[in-house]
Amino acid sequence: MFKSSCFTLFPRQLVSDVSVGKGVDTLYKGIPFNVTWSSVGIPFPIPVLLYDGLPGQRFAVSGEPCLSWTDRGIVREGCLLSFDLKSEMCATKVDESGRWMVGGMCKPLYETYRLVSVLHAGVSTDGLALIHLAARETAFPSAGTMYTLVVTSTASLQMEARSSMFEIDMP
Repeated sequence: MFKSSCFTLFPRQLVSDVSVGKGVDTLYKGIPFNVTWSSVGIPFPIPVLLYDGLPGQRFAVSGEPCLSWTDRGIVREGCLLSFDLKSEMCATKVDESGRWMVGGMCKPLYETYRLVSVLHAGVSTDGLALIHLAARETAFPSAGTMYTLVVTSTASLQMEARSSMFEIDMP
């Protein structure tokens, strides 16, 4: 952060590393859970948004499918987050050992996923929100549907990051 007698220049606001608990692949209605994220900058409004959709629905703008690839021995698939949800890339070609070789720009998240609910809308840079999926909520779950959480900065740069996919079930 840079300070002078006239103004203060803060680092740009950034949201990344969204997580719904280590290794969590199912959330249960009526049971609270923590969402964590990393953020940079002065405190700013942080909505946590719930989207539904299936990972297989993501593809490159050209219509090419997103292929799985190997990254340091770990198999990855789908769209790779690069700073915001509007510039995600996915592997459309991989080399003979399965590593990322050629990528295509993914279709935007809002074209392939449906916004289900705004789960949290506080001002924060501490990177933690306690979320509660109401047991009486009927908007979710849908059979066979996967969900993802998106944490977004409503600052002018519109930085966004998303969690891995998970299911929602009754306890």
